[in-house]
Parts: sequence; C-alpha cells; structure tokens
Amino acid sequence: MKHIRFIYFTGVDGCGKSSVIDELIKEYERNGIKARRVWLRFNYFFTKPVLFLCRITGITRRVKKGDKIFSIHDFHKSGLIAFIVQYLHLIDTFF
Repeated sequence: MKHIRFIYFTGVDGCGKSSVIDELIKEYERNGIKARRVWLRFNYFFTKPVLFLCRITGITRRVKKGDKIFSIHDFHKSGLIAFIVQYLHLIDTFF
C-alpha cells in the first residue's frame, strides 16, 4: 500500500514559503524520496467572514502603493484571530 503524505504551508505573500518548499523538495530528492509541489488556491468561503471582521476591527488595513491597493493583515494584534484564520485557511483549501 502506498502512503501519501503531505506538508501544508500557508503564509502571507513574500514570506518565503516557495523558497523553503524548493529547499525541502531538493532535500527529499537527495534522499531518494519523491516530492512535488501542489499549489492550491483558497476559496475563502469560511475565512472571508473572519477577514471582514478583521477589516472592521482594524486588524486588517488597506495600503495604497502607486495605483494598487493591498490588504495587510496584522494578525499579531490578536492571537485568537491568528489561530482561527490559519485553521479556516486549511478548511477552505480542502472543502
């Protein structure tokens, strides 16, 4: 029986997820373990209401850079929200 295992990475854009994953894949392959990256996009079905709450409470702020607007989530302001969002992301990914 073939065992399928996965490692799930989540994080904000630019935090280094891809770099860590690339190194991890290289290390696995050096050790004779097949590995591949599967990129999944959240549908944010469960996460979206919490992100809306973050926006109205000030945990999420909007920043304009040139002609683009970015949302910055300051989850460090609430450990509970940070905990909830990471698990909701996981649920949104697979359901």
